[in-house]
Amino acid sequence: MRLTALSLAMLLAADLPGCASNVDGWLEDKQVDALPAIFIPATAEEIQRQCPRVNGPLGCAVRDWKNRICRIYVEAPPKPWIASHELYHCAGFSHPL
Repeated sequence: MRLTALSLAMLLAADLPGCASNVDGWLEDKQVDALPAIFIPATAEEIQRQCPRVNGPLGCAVRDWKNRICRIYVEAPPKPWIASHELYHCAGFSHPL
């Protein structure tokens, strides 16, 4: 089952007062344009396959510029802070390597 960013936000809104406000460690300015996000439930192994440069990722945002979509791979149901973190990547932000 796929969840759009909007439907996930609505599902989590009651549990997330101000959750997206903590962006410590992010670069100050957007590095790329935002893309619409979809959430894809995945196993830990699939998340690792999608983000092989990261050791043991809890979520992974993959920007697909050709299809103009950002796919977020997370275990279901996603923890609110992981969903928020990956949505920030889809919004065009990055953190230093």
